[in-house]
Amino acid sequence: MAETAEILYARSLLEAAQEAGCLEEVHMGADTVARLLADNPEYVRLLSSPAVPRQEKIDSISAVFDGRVAPYLANFLKVLVNNNRIAAFQGILKAFDEMASRAEGILAAEAVTAVALTPRLREKLCQKLERITGKKIRLSERVDPSVLGGVLLRYDGREIDGTVRKRLAALKKQLDAASVG
Repeated sequence: MAETAEILYARSLLEAAQEAGCLEEVHMGADTVARLLADNPEYVRLLSSPAVPRQEKIDSISAVFDGRVAPYLANFLKVLVNNNRIAAFQGILKAFDEMASRAEGILAAEAVTAVALTPRLREKLCQKLERITGKKIRLSERVDPSVLGGVLLRYDGREIDGTVRKRLAALKKQLDAASVG
């Protein structure tokens, strides 16, 4: 099966960062770059435009990112611009995140709660997941008032729904199924 360009570029970035011993630095910088590009779609259009000379685009990358992110990442962005692939950065970053997490033994998990987790609850949840999975947890949080309470956990293709919304739905189903006599 042929690999996508995103996977090929992500693997190249991962291997270069591992060889240089700066995987964590590149990983953190990639998140910074992703936010900047997501917040400035006109900048991505400029970097993708065939009307802008290639050297101007590379100079722009240098001006914006040199000294702010790992040198390997800044150079990687220049390669993407040079190969007209900068618009694919978000997809490359997603593939890179998955590969880097596997390489570091980190499991990404998402907790959906009605209100933000306290630092203490967040730590307890991470510790419990680490015991269950045997991996270091990178927990992202999302607040969704519709869950009403409890927590919905997603990790490694699994979903554990301990929300009040789910319990209420199960109770309603039981009540609907019960015969009224």
